[in-house]
Amino acid sequence: MLLLQALRGQTEHGSSLGQWPRSAAIAFRNRVSLLFKRAKRILLFAVQTMAKDFSHDTRDQAAATVTRSSRKMSLVNRRTLPLFDFNAVLFLFGLLGAGTIATAESNTIRSEDGLEAPTVLVLGDSISAAYGMALEQGWVELTERRLQQEWPELEIVNASISGDTSAGGLRRLPTLLETHTPDVVVIELGGNDGLRGYPVPELESNLTAMAKLVREAGSRAMILPMEIPPNYGPRYTSAFRDSFINASKASGAVLGRFLLDGVATESELMQDDGIHPTIAAQPLIADMLEADIRRLLQTALGS
Repeated sequence: MLLLQALRGQTEHGSSLGQWPRSAAIAFRNRVSLLFKRAKRILLFAVQTMAKDFSHDTRDQAAATVTRSSRKMSLVNRRTLPLFDFNAVLFLFGLLGAGTIATAESNTIRSEDGLEAPTVLVLGDSISAAYGMALEQGWVELTERRLQQEWPELEIVNASISGDTSAGGLRRLPTLLETHTPDVVVIELGGNDGLRGYPVPELESNLTAMAKLVREAGSRAMILPMEIPPNYGPRYTSAFRDSFINASKASGAVLGRFLLDGVATESELMQDDGIHPTIAAQPLIADMLEADIRRLLQTALGS
């Protein structure tokens, strides 16, 4: 009951959410927003269970909204989806309504200083999707919490999908830009292109196109380079590495650091597959990328 009153902006003293201490209001808003997002993702699974003939593009758009759900329920795995009874669906609709109220209140919080909350979009694959661990343990969530010390209302939208390629990212990006209007976009894609031996010119073209779309949307782009094992041969390996450099030059995007630098060569920091970093590696990745993302945000926000 108290939660419902709070969602409507009421406390036991009759005050509104906008009148709470700012830090408490932001913390409450973030918590309710998280519950709202999780409920929405579960509802999407229910809808997808009933819809048998939706298009490939629709699936990609839906997948972008579930990357903050648990790995067991991820669309990436595309395993058996959970079944829902009627009462469960009604409950989810109730949470969605509550989230709408909380979102309205959060707009009031933002309007106090007249500024929109900064938003960072991470468009990546399993390295950014926290493969093999809880999403809260991944470098994206860790970086978000660190940056919130400077921008309390900042949100990092993690649109990363395990197994995604540069072509998949390019298909999904326009909708993501329109939906989230990010200030900064971090592009962490290309690793799966390399592991599958896809043509390097296509990878470079896709990376360039994504960065240009970000720039045209008025946002700042950062491309994170990736490395592949040397057994792919020196010619392919060298061309693969250069594609990230060439794409950043052609698009005007910032070329970030290889996020597994100092990690990939340490067996205790890599999972058994030798491809994905462990939980222990996530703070190190966050350490590496936090400063670059912070600088891009400061530039984008004019601070």
